[in-house]
Amino acid sequence: MKTFAWMDYALLIASLSSLLVGCGSSDEKQIMEIIQSSGEAFENEDLDTIIGYLSQDCEGRVNPADGGIMRFAGKEALKAAFIKGFREWDKIKLKLTDTVVEVSGDTATASSDAKHTMTHVEMGARGMTEGVITADFKKIEGVWKMTRIEDNIEQWKPALY
Repeated sequence: MKTFAWMDYALLIASLSSLLVGCGSSDEKQIMEIIQSSGEAFENEDLDTIIGYLSQDCEGRVNPADGGIMRFAGKEALKAAFIKGFREWDKIKLKLTDTVVEVSGDTATASSDAKHTMTHVEMGARGMTEGVITADFKKIEGVWKMTRIEDNIEQWKPALY
């Protein structure tokens, strides 16, 4: 089976778009704006905006669709994965539930149950994945950046609709 790991990473960034709804502090609101903008950018395949929200040394771990664990380190590794992924997937939609956000000083963590649907360009098949995603944030020179992204997204499966 083809590995869809890049999609897992893209989902981690983009599907966080509604994680911080209802947050009260200024820092939480700033993070919410970043996440919402990242989600919109992902659905519009706006790579520059997505990458702009990552720290230079952003790292992460995903569970590829065919099993195992794939790790990424650095903005450039994630950028290469997105470029490849935007060639493979289309019509991406996201849904989040049961979100938890914690901010402490200049760091924050957000996690959410996530479900997304997308169409594989070559196969024309519509499918979905589900799981939990988390992201860590750090205020770097006064600006919030994503420093770690992690998931336990399950294998891509055909959608039944």
